[in-house]
Amino acid sequence: MLIHATANRQLDLLIEALCVQLSLTETQHTTASRAYQTLGDWLSESTLLTPYAPSVYPQGSIPLGTAVKPRRGLEFDADGVCLLTTRYESLTASAAYDLVLSRIREHGTYRDKVEARERCIRINYEGDFHLDIIPAIPVDAASTRIFIPSHDRSGWDPSMSNPKGFEAWFHSRETVQRVLGSVRADAEPMPPPTNSAEKPPLQRSAQLFKRRRDVYFDHHPELAPKSILLTTLVANAYRGQSLVTDATEQVLSTLGALLPESGPPRVDNPSNPGENLARHWTEDRRAYGAFLRFRADFQAKMTGLQQLRGLDKIADALRELFDPDGAGFVDRALSSTTASFQKARVEGEVAMSPRGSNLVSRATAAAATAIPRNSFFGDE
Repeated sequence: MLIHATANRQLDLLIEALCVQLSLTETQHTTASRAYQTLGDWLSESTLLTPYAPSVYPQGSIPLGTAVKPRRGLEFDADGVCLLTTRYESLTASAAYDLVLSRIREHGTYRDKVEARERCIRINYEGDFHLDIIPAIPVDAASTRIFIPSHDRSGWDPSMSNPKGFEAWFHSRETVQRVLGSVRADAEPMPPPTNSAEKPPLQRSAQLFKRRRDVYFDHHPELAPKSILLTTLVANAYRGQSLVTDATEQVLSTLGALLPESGPPRVDNPSNPGENLARHWTEDRRAYGAFLRFRADFQAKMTGLQQLRGLDKIADALRELFDPDGAGFVDRALSSTTASFQKARVEGEVAMSPRGSNLVSRATAAAATAIPRNSFFGDE
């Protein structure tokens, strides 16, 4: 059982377990993956889309590993791109959209589930999720940048997009690197679910920021930062910490030092030079001021958490931060943390190294100090 020890090791363990609870379940991931793969195969089969050699691939929070369970029974979304890779030069955005929409509607299963939206085509599945597919064409043959429809589909959005490039950049910021699949001219599978207990700290920290954003901006969602902006800020400020508690505090501190009080900064999309992900902060200064307050409030509460002792007090504070709806995320995290640690302690598998080191297994740390049998989950 390898656990880096901060000043409050009870908090470390509980936040790790909370991130596991916030992650999509394996069943949710599998359900979304199957739905995505079935749709991707349908779009890639011999059809009216065949001349355009469609390539279907996932994008967004699921391949990034930052998806969180929705609040209050809302649906979670899976996102994908249908890239038309050949003979697209004369295609208008509306024509490409109509081609993809027509092909989806040819499938009897989808006909009654399809919802035409501004840029994407949504399929509403029974249960707790929906699948959004956005038609696109390449910007050029030398990069992974793409054009997607403008909001009214009157043309291709000149700001472009690059979900594959963003995914590669984000994972390059993690301590643990991933090997990304190559581009294929068919339906690429959604990445398999990462074991929730083994997510890199950057993914977990991004999940905490997203959930805290949803809670903080509950009554003013129009002021909340978009996920791509929030994810970019978190990844840019991450400094390789090995534990989500340390990573989150580092990100909050770094953002506090970098974000000016005088006005909104420019936040470039690391995978799409020229795109300012924070442009809405310039368009609505209220949103930027709200984000500064969000960051300061989040940091103050995380600092306060470090001063607490006793799992009951820590759990109450975490409920306020991440689970005010009473969905039970913190309660389940508390239960699993207590059970797993007690089991490891009873079996003599856990020991404490000095500060800045680790809680380590008996087999790997002869110099470690054993944790007293009844000290870890005490009130002090």
